[in-house]
Amino acid sequence: RLDFWCPAPELLPLGGRLLRADLEEQVYLGRMAALIPEAFLPPEPGALAAAHRPDAAFGTLQELAIRLEMLLIALVRRTGAEHRATARVRRDKAQTALLENTRVWFAQHLTEELSVEQVCRALGCTRAMLQKTFRARIKSGAMEYFAAMKLARARELLAGGASPGEVAGMLGYSSGAYFSRCFKAATGTTPHAYQREAFLKQEKRQQAQEQKRQIEAQKS
Repeated sequence: RLDFWCPAPELLPLGGRLLRADLEEQVYLGRMAALIPEAFLPPEPGALAAAHRPDAAFGTLQELAIRLEMLLIALVRRTGAEHRATARVRRDKAQTALLENTRVWFAQHLTEELSVEQVCRALGCTRAMLQKTFRARIKSGAMEYFAAMKLARARELLAGGASPGEVAGMLGYSSGAYFSRCFKAATGTTPHAYQREAFLKQEKRQQAQEQKRQIEAQKS
C-alpha cells in the first residue's frame, strides 16, 4: 500500500481509490520499495515521518521522487483512458437503444406525417441527440430515414396493386401529387411507372415458373 498527499487537481480522480497496478506500475512500485529503505531510516515509534538517511547514495531521493512521478503519470493516464472507454460504452448503448426505439416507433406511425418535434416528444430525447444518433449509426438524418421507410412501404403497396392515390392516403401523404413528387425524387420514376414495371416483373416471374412446371411435368 502506498499513501501520499498531493494537491494537484489532476490527481483528484485517484483520491480514496484502491487500484490494482498493471505491469508497468508494478515496476515503478518495486523500484520505489527498494529505494525507500535506502533513502530513509526506520521510523521511530509514534513518529509521523521517517528521517532521511545521512549516508544515502547521491540522488536516491531524487530517483524516488521521479519514480513516484512516473507512477502517478501512468495511473492518471490509465484511469483516464478507462473512464473515456466507459463513457464511450455508455454512449454507444444509449445510441443503440434510441435508434432501435425510433425505428420501432417509426414503423408504428408510417401512416402519419411526422415532425422532428413529435418524434422527440414521443421518445423523450432532444433534437440534437436524435440527429447525432442517426448520423453516427446509419449516416442519415432521422427524418430522412423515416421518409425512406415510408417509400419502401409505398413500393410494397404499389407492387401489391394499390393505386398511387390509395398509397398516398394509406401512408399519410398530404396529397397524391406530393406523394408522386417524393417518390420520383427518391426513385427517379413515378409511382405509375414503378407499378407498371413491378407488374411486368411479376408477370415474367409467373411465366418463368409456369414454364418450369411444364418442363418438369413433361419430364415426369
